[in-house]
Amino acid sequence: ASRAARHAAQATSLLHDLAEADLAQIADAKGDTLPVEPALALGQARAENLLRYWLAGRGLPIPDTRRLDSLLKQAAEAADDKAPQVTWPGAEARCWRGRLYAFEPMGPRPPLPTRWHGEPLALKGLGELRAVPAETGLRADIFAAGVQIHWRSGGERIQPAGQRHHRELKDLLREAGVVPWMRDRVPILWFEGEVAAVADLWIASKFAAQPDSPAMHIEWDNASDAISPPA
Repeated sequence: ASRAARHAAQATSLLHDLAEADLAQIADAKGDTLPVEPALALGQARAENLLRYWLAGRGLPIPDTRRLDSLLKQAAEAADDKAPQVTWPGAEARCWRGRLYAFEPMGPRPPLPTRWHGEPLALKGLGELRAVPAETGLRADIFAAGVQIHWRSGGERIQPAGQRHHRELKDLLREAGVVPWMRDRVPILWFEGEVAAVADLWIASKFAAQPDSPAMHIEWDNASDAISPPA
């Protein structure tokens, strides 16, 4: 029994070392997402071993073999415009444009204040939003009056600073590479019935501070690698 336990421990250690080496070989510097094609090229057994190791490294529970198989199968067959999803207790994973994302289950969007003056604002599960004095950014006076914050509901338009025309927000988010499941979880700042800014991504030309005028810079610690996906 002692010898069998020692052999099992050695086998587990070898699997751990193998997964560590595989991840170092194929993952990006942050390791927040997992490239699908190189993982699948390892073969089914090594890909499953790598996936278990990667999920554990992200502090997520490990799914059973059936769900692991389903995740790898859906990732292999996913079209570029689809984002297949696999869920299990305590976690979910999605595939988008050749990369796997895994995180805790996404709950409902948290409530937002009716007026916001730039103070740190905790967004449950979506990081923290704040406005800080800066040389460039949004006009400071709109924060003195108080801005409204809303989640995206569809149809929003903005003329980004430096651009000549208004754009549909859905198009900007898609072009920026924001993953589909986060596009309605981006806080939008409104002032006097118009979009003033989209989180820390875009500022409306109309509400951009003039040179040498007080300005506020939006900072959003969104706690999500899905807003700024890897190149």
